[in-house]
Amino acid sequence: MVYGVIALLSKYGLPYINCSVKLMSCVGAEGVMLRIDLRSLEAGYHEISLAPGPAEVGLEPDAFRIILVEVGLDYDGKKAFVTIKASAVALLICDRTLAQFEQSIKGEYSLLFSPNEEKKAEDEIRSISSTDEELDITDIVRDTLLLAIPARKIAPGADETEIPVAFGAPADADYDPRWEALKALKNETSGD
Repeated sequence: MVYGVIALLSKYGLPYINCSVKLMSCVGAEGVMLRIDLRSLEAGYHEISLAPGPAEVGLEPDAFRIILVEVGLDYDGKKAFVTIKASAVALLICDRTLAQFEQSIKGEYSLLFSPNEEKKAEDEIRSISSTDEELDITDIVRDTLLLAIPARKIAPGADETEIPVAFGAPADADYDPRWEALKALKNETSGD
């Protein structure tokens, strides 16, 4: 939500530069997108601070909150080198105890938007034409945050928690007399 960006950044004491950034809501398969309006940018380096909601970058609102995005954009009128630093608070499930916990995550990614005649399919280079008026950074921000989630998610204090490895003794209802012959064979071979 554009109207809350400056208020949120001020609340957390983060610096911001007032520049033309367009957050668009699109109906259809594309959904909500986070885009930077190139028409209003002059050649040079620009810093942009954003605080989009989880839905604006295609993330689950229940799993992410307080998303902050710092964009460094070096634009020369044809090419744009973009550095994105994204952070958020993620709701994770501990791999050890299965308890939910919140953890701050941070990620950084850089890429080049360039008029590329060869149309190479590289992750760090994306095609842009001279007629493009906006840069869509939605998937870049989303992927940066998702890749910042640790592979091993351990809640604070979960390393010291004792994890049970056996759950009770077998009940009489679990007894099957057909296994007696196998037990006798096992006892017979272990006695040798």
